[in-house]
Amino acid sequence: MIFLIVDDNPRNLLVLETVLEKAGYQVITAHDGKEALSILETSQVDGIISDILMPVMDGFQLCRTVKSIEHLKEIPFIFYTGTYLDQKDKKFALSLGADLFLTKPLEPLELLRAVQDVVRAPPTSKPEIPSPPEDQYLKEYNVRLIKKLEDKVEELETIQKDLSESKKKWQSLFENANDAIFIIDETGLFLNANKRAIQLTGYSADALHHLNFSDLAVSPPLPEYEKKLQQVLKGEDIPLFEGSIQARDGKEIPVEISVSGVENESGEIAYIQGIIRDITQRKKTQEALIRLASFPEQNPYPVIETDCDGEITYMNPAAREHFPELPTVYKDHPLLIGLDTILTILKKGLKKCFSREIDLGDTVYEEKIYYVPMTDLIRIFAFDITERKHMEEEMKKRLMKFRLKDGMVYCIPEKIPQMSVEAFKDLLLVGYHGVVISRTPEKEFKSLYDNSYEFVWLAEKGGEKAMPPRLRTLEMKIETLPLKHAILLERMDYLIFKNGFSDTLSFIQRIRELAYIANHIIILSVDPSVLEENELKKIEKETHSVERMHKGNLSDDLLEMLQFVYKWNAQGMKPSYTDIEHELNISKPTARKRIRRLIFGGYLTEIVKGRRKVLKITEFGNTILMS
Repeated sequence: MIFLIVDDNPRNLLVLETVLEKAGYQVITAHDGKEALSILETSQVDGIISDILMPVMDGFQLCRTVKSIEHLKEIPFIFYTGTYLDQKDKKFALSLGADLFLTKPLEPLELLRAVQDVVRAPPTSKPEIPSPPEDQYLKEYNVRLIKKLEDKVEELETIQKDLSESKKKWQSLFENANDAIFIIDETGLFLNANKRAIQLTGYSADALHHLNFSDLAVSPPLPEYEKKLQQVLKGEDIPLFEGSIQARDGKEIPVEISVSGVENESGEIAYIQGIIRDITQRKKTQEALIRLASFPEQNPYPVIETDCDGEITYMNPAAREHFPELPTVYKDHPLLIGLDTILTILKKGLKKCFSREIDLGDTVYEEKIYYVPMTDLIRIFAFDITERKHMEEEMKKRLMKFRLKDGMVYCIPEKIPQMSVEAFKDLLLVGYHGVVISRTPEKEFKSLYDNSYEFVWLAEKGGEKAMPPRLRTLEMKIETLPLKHAILLERMDYLIFKNGFSDTLSFIQRIRELAYIANHIIILSVDPSVLEENELKKIEKETHSVERMHKGNLSDDLLEMLQFVYKWNAQGMKPSYTDIEHELNISKPTARKRIRRLIFGGYLTEIVKGRRKVLKITEFGNTILMS
């Protein structure tokens, strides 16, 4: 199907042509009624869409002519106008035989629907409207034309009024702008200047009229300044540049300069407009930032900066030394795992800083993560806490009954909360901050274990001390906790009853991520008698089981080293670190790592002899070997 579209505005033609072609129609274009009639003499079309207000021959004349020609009058004719909007205009247009009168703009689908309704209608469905007599047509046509001219005159008067108001606004903006604005001629002489320009330079408006811009410019050098002036006069765009000007009192002021040519009606440069911004404070800030930039470079601890997608934007020398693989591994590196979740917490304002521990095998780091809203960047600081972690682990081995690791969620199936409370006690004993979330009333629970910990009572009602058993509320509570908490979630069966098993299982999967990120240890106590066997298995699959600590057990490699020291000591000798490396054929880092573990565990003691460090087995170490 072929459409002839007629409009003197190229942009309107392009829009209409695009809409019709995308709908599968072929399109022929014309810019006025006369050109459209010429096309109709040689081309067959299935529909005509025409504007009204056009030069040479307008839409009204085109429609009347088309409907008067026998072989053309059956072609559907649609007016699509943005100027003739009166109901009388529509009535007159339809009286000429038009099939449809539409006003601009319409949504593409709405326009297509209206056009399709007209072209698909059978020829007999529309009653034939007799064409008005010539005198009646001319009278009504002139009325429409005069009305449109009156509208145009009124529109021009409104435009003139708007221009006058715009001029006043421009003058107000010019005078009250925060930046200095100068108007100069093609030689650089000042023609006008605003208040800020007078304040910046210290010259009065009259004094400036007797000066050239070159009298104020310090930098760039005069030849470069004159070159830029010639470029502007040729109509070239000059990028923003920095320079300096000299005020009346002799003070040199650093500035940012923007210059552009203002054309007259003939397209020639009439004058040049210069906008000058005082950047004294910016320069001072930049100097301060340069000084501050040296701090992370000299920091002995790793400092890393990323964008919100985890792309690394900066690593200081310490970070590049400790984590050379980070730019390659990217988000899969333990330092960046879970960054999306952490960023969500920081953006909500739940925490100013997010801390967690990252175990990289031989080394453990405490990672502190900050979100900087001003730059929309993430800053990460890493501190080596390996020694401290070894001491903590050894303390756990000595004091705790259960083997519990940071960042883990444990499930204890039990009808009465006994083992879970004992495990929770263990964690508080070695310094963890504790939170108990329980269905059991506080007094009743504290009869089982009374110590310093936060207690949250799960209840639909109960005032400020009660928390409703909604999973999202519990999740938010865990999100807001600082690093490294022991969390006992007692009576998980109650949460399952209130929220359903499927949602509760999803909740366990989500808090597992929170535990990992914040190094929490979460203990879930659940009554297995109220669950189906497969339900308990699904929970156990998402969690870890709690194991009792077997005190005194050493790995084979540590036991081998302990036996080696024992043999030397039995012969009256104390081996050095180097002796152990050579005799056991292990690397220096591995030897030192194992020795530290044995010292922290109380199995060995270190004795300094001059520059050498030698080792002696302790009574506790002897006891372990004997057992």
